[in-house]
Formats: sequence, C-alpha cells, structure tokens
Amino acid sequence: MKSVLVHCVLVVLLLSPLFAEAVRFTHGRYRNVLISSDLSKPSRWSFKSRFEWEIQTARPPAVDRYIRFWICSYWAAHASSRTTLPPAQWFTQVLDHFTPSDVRTWQQRFFVNDTFYKPGGPIFIYIGGEGPLAAHVVVDLQIAVYAQQFSTLKWFNILTFIDALILALEHRFYGQSAPLPDLSVESLQYLNAQQALADLAYFRNAMNQKYGTDTTKWICFGGSYPGSLSAWFRIKYPHVCDSGIGK
Repeated sequence: MKSVLVHCVLVVLLLSPLFAEAVRFTHGRYRNVLISSDLSKPSRWSFKSRFEWEIQTARPPAVDRYIRFWICSYWAAHASSRTTLPPAQWFTQVLDHFTPSDVRTWQQRFFVNDTFYKPGGPIFIYIGGEGPLAAHVVVDLQIAVYAQQFSTLKWFNILTFIDALILALEHRFYGQSAPLPDLSVESLQYLNAQQALADLAYFRNAMNQKYGTDTTKWICFGGSYPGSLSAWFRIKYPHVCDSGIGK
C-alpha cells in the first residue's frame, strides 16, 4: 500500500507541469492588460498572475507551485457563484457632472454580486457599454472567477480568498438607464465618454461609503469600448481607481 501511494505522488509530481501548462493555455484567452503604477509586476498576487509574471521574467515556478496553480485554478474556474441572477438595483445619478447649476438627476441601473464579499475585500466594477447590461455579467463572466480567486500571502505559504464584491454599472442612455425621455440632439449632448467616466466616479464614491473604506481597492473591468473606459478611468481618476483591466 505504501509503495502505491509513493508511486501516485511521483506521478503527480511528474505530470503537474503538464497540468499547469494546460491550465495556463486554457486561461490564456482571459489575459488582460493591467494598468497600474508598476507594469513590471502585478499589483496583487494571484496564482495566475504570479505564474505568468515568473514565466515572462524567465523565473520558472517550482514543481509545488505548478501543483498549487493547477489545483487553485481548477477550483476557482469550476466554483459556482450563484444559482439565481441578482435583481436590478437603481442609483440616483447626476445628469451633467460639469455644470454645477444643473441639479437634474436620473436613475441608473446596476447589479451586485456579494456572494464572495467580506469586509475589507476589494471591489470589482464591470463597466457597461453600448448596449443593455444583463445580470449575468456579475455571475457568469471571468470577473466572478477573479472575485473568488486565491492569493499567496507575502511571507507565508498559505492560501487566502480575495473576497471581492462585484458591481456592474449600466452605461447612460443604454438599456434601462435613460437620463432623459428622448434621444433628441439636445438630449444626446450628455452622451459622451467624459460624462460616463464621471458617472463611474460618482457611483464609486457612493458605493465606497456603503461597502468600503478608505483602504478599499477598486478594480475596473471592461472589454472593447468599456475596456477603453476602464483604462481612461484609471488615468483620469487615479485617486478613486486602483487598477483598470481592459481588452
């Protein structure tokens, strides 16, 4: 019996690099651009980011890291976030952020997935684009995997959850987020990237008072046009956005 266990351990040690390469290839389609103050090194370690950073810097992980990376990536990718979709919620948003005398407001739709969240965890915000926002974005997309991903403490070889809160904000004038009742030229003057970025900043400050603290990290996600918004938000509002991920 002892010899069988030894052989099983040896097989796992030998095959773990292959498993890690397979997982890395599978997850490769989710590689994004991380915009932070230090592009040479991820701002928060996860098994995936540590693995990729070491590969890019010609520092191959040890066998035990291959094993941990494969196990944790598989676990995170197959964990179920929710059985039902979260309901829509509404936020009182400002119509014109750049005219103080204009006090008009409107209701902006957003979704929340707090399945993994614990106080002190980061807040992930998915940015809506040129179309209706669906509730499944906070449950089924890769952002939900990241919210329950694992990280390694700096000096100790133990596992911890990221415990992130997931928010998704619908873009003004799309879906059910209608600042004005019509799409006239006069109304559409409020449809631009500058107002959308200000929407994010105003929404972020309100949600930070509700869920976060002064030390809560905010990470933005988006693809295509929302990916550009994510990058612009990090650049234009670096004091409220800690990282922007776009593709």
